[in-house]
Amino acid sequence: MFNLSFRKSVVSILILSGPVHSGKTTGLQNWMRKQGNVHGLLMPEGEEGRFFEFFPDGIRFPAFFQEGKEQEKMEIGRFVFSENAFAKANDFLLRKAGEKPDLMVADELGKLEMENKGLAPGIQALIAAYKIGPGSLILVIRESLLEPAIEKFGLQGSIRISGFF
Repeated sequence: MFNLSFRKSVVSILILSGPVHSGKTTGLQNWMRKQGNVHGLLMPEGEEGRFFEFFPDGIRFPAFFQEGKEQEKMEIGRFVFSENAFAKANDFLLRKAGEKPDLMVADELGKLEMENKGLAPGIQALIAAYKIGPGSLILVIRESLLEPAIEKFGLQGSIRISGFF
């Protein structure tokens, strides 16, 4: 079980990394539900595809482009996402960057974010906020993008965690 002590006086950015489909998001989702005081944005996969979930709010909405709905689409590889969904998720992350909860989770820094798309604006704001003040930020980064993401987003010196669930 994942157990870290977070203090308001500690400034830290933690990186949770692992292979695609290795249980990072599911493990975090279960852990966050048990904690109750963790804020964050997860992008788990459900029966109807990927969706965003806000913590502790419990708000959930689809991340994929839905035919017949008025929305812009954003494509990466074989995936077609809703730009509206990502805008809503970024608004949440930007708001949390301003609030700076003691413990914040952002899932995930992936291919879109490496191209300054997707959740990049919100994640960049969170990184900037947690670099200069108290609190802890857990960033999920897929293993194949770990080193380029550390370089691009200035995450040198962050604490790497893996396989803790």
